[in-house]
Amino acid sequence: MVFLILIYLVLASLPLPWPPPLVGGGWIGSLTATAILTALPILAAAWAARRAARARKIAAQSTQTGTAVNLVQPGSFLTLHYRLAGPDGADIVNTFADKPATLSLGTGELSPPRSNSA
Repeated sequence: MVFLILIYLVLASLPLPWPPPLVGGGWIGSLTATAILTALPILAAAWAARRAARARKIAAQSTQTGTAVNLVQPGSFLTLHYRLAGPDGADIVNTFADKPATLSLGTGELSPPRSNSA
């Protein structure tokens, strides 16, 4: 293994005709681009880990306090803004200018119920 590392270091340090860097600014620009592109996946992984930890914490708190996570299912009331437009883009229904609409899911208020058979 040490021998392979030595071969790699010797090959990496050979004077070769390098093409000009893709990023302007010479070696400083290349160094900056390398640092940014190296840091991006690390920051993305840290962000994803924090989100996962936060989700676990919220789930643990909801089980400790006895409160369940709200699930949207048939019979649930859902309050939201929505806009329905025709093919020409003209509004048919638009709740953004007024209060949001409250719908009871699974009762056919928004659209006719569909059968579960395929």
